[in-house]
Amino acid sequence: MTLYIDAAAGVLTGTTLIFYLKNCGINEPSHERGKGTFGLTPLALAARNGHVEVVRLLLNHGADADALSSDRRTPLWIVTTQGRGRGRAEIVELLLKHKANARYSHPDLNDGSKPLENELMERKNPEVIQLLVEERGTTAKAEKLAAKIANSEISDAMISTRERRKFRTAVVNLLSAFLHFILICIGNAAITTMVHKVFTNSLINDNENNVKDYNAASEESGTSSEVVWDLAIAGGE
Repeated sequence: MTLYIDAAAGVLTGTTLIFYLKNCGINEPSHERGKGTFGLTPLALAARNGHVEVVRLLLNHGADADALSSDRRTPLWIVTTQGRGRGRAEIVELLLKHKANARYSHPDLNDGSKPLENELMERKNPEVIQLLVEERGTTAKAEKLAAKIANSEISDAMISTRERRKFRTAVVNLLSAFLHFILICIGNAAITTMVHKVFTNSLINDNENNVKDYNAASEESGTSSEVVWDLAIAGGE
């Protein structure tokens, strides 16, 4: 057994890793021919084959998340083209947490394709797509690929949390400003209170999470929903 075979098979342990590292570097590509490991780093082998715990072990022992295998491929690039197993999304998350480059590319690799583009062309996993989008892996090519796929889950995954938050904030600000104007024009505290209740009920609409989103967006915009309503009522009085 060797470091590369153990990593590929998912049987590498902390003890055997320390033993193997006495004779080779943790980021060194394999020179073993005929065993399916040639040219790949231990991390790339574990990541490609879907061995989450081995990936975690290697990263915790100092493996470079962007260490290059043959043909200048990073582990993340390999996972989005050849990755196997149910743990692929968790492996992508681990690599990104250890600073893997979500926009890595090389001219000799699929015409310079990047990880998100690879995922959209090959595996099309919404969870992996979302992880890459959150790490700013989106490109114009990736957006075109997603649009061409025309899948609602993938389309949703292509929207980052930042974009969702900005949209919610914009909507809340617009509605708050509009209602503030209307309520001041009405000039009646009773009507103001009634409209306030109707508006609030329409926002939550059987989903308590909407209240949290509404308040969070208001806080981000610097305008509390309570302040808006207090001002409106004060104006009515």
